[in-house]
Amino acid sequence: MSLLYIFNTILVLNALWFGAGFWYFGIKSRQAAKLIIKKKNRSKPSFDILAYSLKFLGGLNLAFAILSLAVLSQPSIFSTTLQQAVFAGIFSFAHGTQFYLNLPIAIREYNHQPHVWPVLKGKMYFIFLVDATLCVLNLIFLFLAAQ
Repeated sequence: MSLLYIFNTILVLNALWFGAGFWYFGIKSRQAAKLIIKKKNRSKPSFDILAYSLKFLGGLNLAFAILSLAVLSQPSIFSTTLQQAVFAGIFSFAHGTQFYLNLPIAIREYNHQPHVWPVLKGKMYFIFLVDATLCVLNLIFLFLAAQ
């Protein structure tokens, strides 16, 4: 299997994931806010503020999705293995920070301690796992390309 095939496969996965992030956090931001704010607190003004603020996260996801699609549609943008490795490293970092920042919350939840939102169940668990997986996949490509 060629490095270019691996890179393109990871690009497709990145584009799909970031596109889904745009749809969920940018378009369905009220639904996304329900992952974070408990039902009893949703009538408070903070829920509306959070729901609208999540649109910014959606916008960042859209930018990453478009970047992935641009590189897929114009391979000459990142044509060398070194350029592709840098790209994968940056995307690994993007996914990794999302995983890493939820990790302390997940640990607190696992230990039955107070936590700000549930990470180990439902949609947040799926998001948590996919970000970890894409972090690792991009990182694996980075190491393969660096050899």
